[in-house]
Amino acid sequence: MTVKEIVKKYLEDNGYDGLCKSQLVCGCEIDDLMCCQEDGSYCVPGHKEKPTKDNYEDYLEDFKNPEWVIVPGKSKDKQRIK
Repeated sequence: MTVKEIVKKYLEDNGYDGLCKSQLVCGCEIDDLMCCQEDGSYCVPGHKEKPTKDNYEDYLEDFKNPEWVIVPGKSKDKQRIK
């Protein structure tokens, strides 16, 4: 079992949507982990949210209108983005 497989299993078992860096500069979905070719050592488990200009202005400038962002922690909203 690879590190990537171990991380994916942990995320699935614990209700996370993927990984993100805590500064909100990047995020990857559970089915596309570590797509940036980084080792993930600076990433934390996170959940998907719809981005808002108020909360993610710097992120939106870098990625031009993403449909979602992954933010640290578990979702408190039962209707999280899938």
